[in-house]
Amino acid sequence: MKILYTAIIVGFACGIVWAQATSQIQGIVQDSSGAVIPGVEVKATQTETGIVRTALTGEDGRYVLPNLPIGPYRLEVNMAGFSPYVQTGIVLQVASIPAVNITLQLGAVSEQIQVEANTALVETQTTSVGAVIENQRILELPLNGRNPVELIQLAGAAVPAGKVGTAGMPGGLNIAVAGGMLNGVGYFLDGIPHNNPYDATNLPFPFPDALQEFKVETSTQTASSGVHSAGVVNAVVRSGTNEFHGSAFEFLRNGKMNARNFFATRRDTLKRNQYGGTFGGPIVKDKAFFFGGYQGTITRSDPVDRIGFVPTARILQGDFSGCNFGQLRDPFTGANYANNQIPPAQFSPQALAVVKYLPQATGSCGQAAFGPITRTNEHQFVGRADYTISAKQTLFGRYMATTYLLPPAYELSKNVLDTVQGALDDLAQSVTIGHTYLVSSSTVNTFRLGANRVAVHRYNNDYFSGCDIGVKVYCYIPHQTVVTVTNQFTIGNGTSVQASFFPQYYTLSDDVSMIRGSHQFAFGYSTFKYQQSQNSNVFSTINFTFNGTYSGTALSDFLLGRMSGMTTSAPSDVPTHKWYHGLYAQDTWKMSRRLTANLGVRWEPFLAEAMNNGAIYNFSLEKFK
Repeated sequence: MKILYTAIIVGFACGIVWAQATSQIQGIVQDSSGAVIPGVEVKATQTETGIVRTALTGEDGRYVLPNLPIGPYRLEVNMAGFSPYVQTGIVLQVASIPAVNITLQLGAVSEQIQVEANTALVETQTTSVGAVIENQRILELPLNGRNPVELIQLAGAAVPAGKVGTAGMPGGLNIAVAGGMLNGVGYFLDGIPHNNPYDATNLPFPFPDALQEFKVETSTQTASSGVHSAGVVNAVVRSGTNEFHGSAFEFLRNGKMNARNFFATRRDTLKRNQYGGTFGGPIVKDKAFFFGGYQGTITRSDPVDRIGFVPTARILQGDFSGCNFGQLRDPFTGANYANNQIPPAQFSPQALAVVKYLPQATGSCGQAAFGPITRTNEHQFVGRADYTISAKQTLFGRYMATTYLLPPAYELSKNVLDTVQGALDDLAQSVTIGHTYLVSSSTVNTFRLGANRVAVHRYNNDYFSGCDIGVKVYCYIPHQTVVTVTNQFTIGNGTSVQASFFPQYYTLSDDVSMIRGSHQFAFGYSTFKYQQSQNSNVFSTINFTFNGTYSGTALSDFLLGRMSGMTTSAPSDVPTHKWYHGLYAQDTWKMSRRLTANLGVRWEPFLAEAMNNGAIYNFSLEKFK
């Protein structure tokens, strides 16, 4: 058996590797003459949590502090014969590698050099192209629906391509980055993949107040980035600090403040309340921290009326004159109906059974107003805890749940024309555990374990099926069907009937970063197990279509029972699973102060998706001869 695999070798095009939810500081320590100073201890302190990390400079005066939690830092250097050095105002962003070079001055211990870093930190050792969207911009920029994924477009080279369908979670977006595929963007949340296995779009992001920041890399990603071929989005949930902080918010939209649509008879009745808050702080100062947040979004809207056309009492008596239907013809003989009068005896009993479910016409030619009522309830919960086990070990855990409930429009209005909009009852859950171990001042190991589970449930209220009205067919879905009378009215919708999608995956990854002289080596392994169970019934309800082919107009075809087409299929129950494995190795070689070589290799074997029952389906042309 042949083994298919993919190997990606990148020369001089990969940056330093670390767990995607962290950052790194690196630089050179020298004296005032420019001579490098080896053996100096550089101390970095995260000023909000008190986490301390140290590193020693090598023979070339270079130091590296990898896998640092993001946030504000203070750098300190104490060396005999030199004045103590302190630099504040260093803010690390997700997946960044700023260079902070340190110059020590000769002097006494009682003297101190204080530096305030007010300018942007420069990255000199990575070739990846991207941008960080920090919390301030996430909160302050206008954001439709407060969905942070919309802000990916600010990074450049990102083009939106519409929202996902009803088989995905609401809030998912199709985005093409740097000319890549719509589903080619890899999303990571706290270092764990955050793509929906069903459609490869993003799973729900934390609401803006709970999201610390995210970085969009649009090209030349590192060897640590796999699975997806286009851009990479690394996001981080907010953490607690040594100070208690909280927030509360509410945003309101109300239709009474909106202008009337020019073509509508009245204003819309939109009322949207989005509210919530966050709270975080220390459990044990400098040791354990917590953060939690909640957002609820309640939307109520009676939309602008749509207009359908249903049979009037006069039409049910066979009189189609006076409504610009054009000349009607007898589908059985081909002769024209005189004065567009159709004998009611020719009407289909099944069609007349459907008419009993239709609303009463309000116009002389069958006009009937309808409009699916919207009542959505969205809730999101985010929680994170961080714990410093010792000077060498840190641990964090994060859980997030997002729910979305949209009741059937027919349940609210009892108008069968509103069955075109079905219901959604969705739940997405994400959990992550991360452990960082400082093996030595030059070696760091980062371990991640995570799981994502999605449950998308589509459904509708019962109304009638083909079997209920006397059509001699097999009805897979009881009391539901789709009837399309072109340009007149539609009942039901193939994507609004009973269906369920349960994609989930479990992931494990481990990354090691080692400093050896002028080299920074990185190695990593990740594995995912994808599982998906779906039950789809797009055509199981039986779709009946009438388009006017036989008698001249779709409405007369419907009443005569002359379908232009009927589509049906058995329910599709597809339980599948798939394994993924990825290995990478990387070397960032500081060849000189002015030249850094980045070398990387990644191996991803292609393992095909498989049916849980072992079945394999193949197309065979011979079966159609």
